[in-house]
Amino acid sequence: PEDYRSASSIEDMVRGLGDTMKEYFLRMTDRKTFQTRDIIVWENGEYRPKYPISQKSFNEICSHLNADEKGQLTVFLQSNWGVLYE
Repeated sequence: PEDYRSASSIEDMVRGLGDTMKEYFLRMTDRKTFQTRDIIVWENGEYRPKYPISQKSFNEICSHLNADEKGQLTVFLQSNWGVLYE
């Protein structure tokens, strides 16, 4: 909204500028910054695999693991979700 540019009074100008600022902040803060997903869920009295982690998450986790731990994670993902990340 750019109504404040053609306002006839200072009050209308301030009101219009406020509307413009409100629109700006709404647009800046309504962006989805992350996605959630259930990796493991509790169903019928036990934990069950639901959705696998993403390739990006796998890479991030592996950057903190040694080779043996990375191998264990790879086996875990393949046996529970059938995914194989390299």
